[in-house]
Amino acid sequence: MDGQDARVAKALAQHLRADRFERWLLAEALDALVAGASRILRELTADQYDLAHDKGELFVIDHGDAGLRRGVRTLSGGETFQASLALALALSEQLAG
Repeated sequence: MDGQDARVAKALAQHLRADRFERWLLAEALDALVAGASRILRELTADQYDLAHDKGELFVIDHGDAGLRRGVRTLSGGETFQASLALALALSEQLAG
């Protein structure tokens, strides 16, 4: 194994360490879940809300308020229900797919 191969092998080993791989896998799953839930939430709210996340925290993008990004805790009861329903439906799609 030459120096280049050794560097590639070392970098690959670092990326595939159990804790990093698990973190990457969970981040990918969360991205897919939020993207699916956002699509469903747009349908439920007539394109008013999108879902987004940053560092594990969920946000809504309120297109009715100039695209303002708000924490999900600012949603009303009915809006919270719609966001929760969107997440549940997106999760069920992922599990079924």
